[in-house]
Amino acid sequence: MVGGAGVGRTELCLDAVLGQAQKGVPCVWACLHGQGSTIRAALEARGCLSNTAIVDAPVGSTAAAQFATAAAALSVAEGFRNDGGEASFIVRVLRGLDDFVAALHEELFTSCSWHTHACKKSP
Repeated sequence: MVGGAGVGRTELCLDAVLGQAQKGVPCVWACLHGQGSTIRAALEARGCLSNTAIVDAPVGSTAAAQFATAAAALSVAEGFRNDGGEASFIVRVLRGLDDFVAALHEELFTSCSWHTHACKKSP
């Protein structure tokens, strides 16, 4: 979900999960900034917690841990799909993942000697 602060991303996601729960479609929610307990309480209040798996990265997690959390949640959703079903995959905030991708790019394509060596050989 993409949007600025205060535009209602969480409410829209919660409504989507509720709608999916009413149809029997499981949901997987990746919480990348430690909001798992808040999301859990909101899902429980709406009666759709039993239909939702929450994968949570604690507050202050590194960008790599947030990436791993999102990947793990996506893997759970893919498991439902691979078993012949459907699933909804929710990631409300991507902040931090861009830091991970930038750091990975820096490590792989700027500071590694194999890349520097390959670049020197290129015309």
